[in-house]
Amino acid sequence: MRFAHDSWSSGQLETEAVPFDPAEEHVIEVDHGALLPAAIGPRQWGAFRLRFDGRDIVNESRPFHPATAAEVSFGFNAIGASTADPQFRGERFEVERLSGLPPIAADTGPLALTLRVPAGREGRAEPLVVTGRRGEGDFVYIQYLPSGRARIGHDRWGVGGPLSEPFACAPGSTVLVQVSMGALYAGNAAGRLRSTVRVRVDGRVVLDAPAQFHPARADEVFVGLNPLGGSTCGERFTGEIIRVQRVDAATGW
Repeated sequence: MRFAHDSWSSGQLETEAVPFDPAEEHVIEVDHGALLPAAIGPRQWGAFRLRFDGRDIVNESRPFHPATAAEVSFGFNAIGASTADPQFRGERFEVERLSGLPPIAADTGPLALTLRVPAGREGRAEPLVVTGRRGEGDFVYIQYLPSGRARIGHDRWGVGGPLSEPFACAPGSTVLVQVSMGALYAGNAAGRLRSTVRVRVDGRVVLDAPAQFHPARADEVFVGLNPLGGSTCGERFTGEIIRVQRVDAATGW
């Protein structure tokens, strides 16, 4: 079987095939933004994690629409979405709230962002990866230039930082942006990784520079959002964030 997550009007994630035994009971654990207390408002992005029989199947950033506790259903398609049948038809379906899921090791290291570039943003700068807190944050951002080109920059709050040379980045195109910056690594990471900002676009290094970073916890890493209010870039990335994944730092970063 496969698991899937569908956020209305925002696209669907589908896992690889997962083996299961229909004669046995199985445990599915899910954690994502719509299950947590939040102000009701527009679509947001946050961590989405799914475990099957104690094994992590999905752990990445996904869109979600905030919901109240009364708007959460289990085993029943209360909103009539076309992606699933009206209800779960297994013989047994029990639900309980958990205090949290076990920590995982994959919350440190470079990030890979699959993005669809927005149109009509010439002269603007938008956040890609933001870390830290107000007054002590770091920003890796994209700056849109004329003629379908762009630059990537890093800004350390109160200090500034380097900008890449322009590269082709046409509106509407899909690009893979891989970001390595010191604030994404745990304290035992190699010194070079902790003191360098490096960005690849579709496999090509466009920014590679020494830098200092404010420390950040795992819950102080934001993709496509600028909740710190830094003036270097706008409030959010206005294109489409198709996928966010951690990258193995051992692959040449």
